[in-house]
Amino acid sequence: MKTFTEVVELSREDSGPSNCIVRVHNLHIAHFKRRQLVVIKHPATGRRTLRYVMGGGGKVKGLTKTTLAIDYDALVDLGVTRTKSGLTLEMRKANWLDAFGWYWNSPDVLVMLNWRFLLVAMALTLISFVDLVVGKFIPQ
Repeated sequence: MKTFTEVVELSREDSGPSNCIVRVHNLHIAHFKRRQLVVIKHPATGRRTLRYVMGGGGKVKGLTKTTLAIDYDALVDLGVTRTKSGLTLEMRKANWLDAFGWYWNSPDVLVMLNWRFLLVAMALTLISFVDLVVGKFIPQ
């Protein structure tokens, strides 16, 4: 887990529900791989959000080793309203349960619906498979 103390806003081209990224100093890319899903938590509010991590790439001004570059939606999710410095944010790799919950409630409607249809299809396939197997071994 890494701790960050400042936040800068992402540019418009990197922002929005279709991108869902956080930019960090390239030093942190050794720990967090590019496009890896991470959990960002604001301990003061207890709120969290998930984003895909990307390196700075020289695109974000003011990005240091203790600074995160995140979009407005992530700031709202974390409960950061006015102060963007002097706060503490924790970032860690997301596990499968974090990812499942995030995809289930994704801000991108297409991702959310695709994920829900996938789970319904998997459940129906499992029910059909169990019915087929049970039908083979139990005479009617």
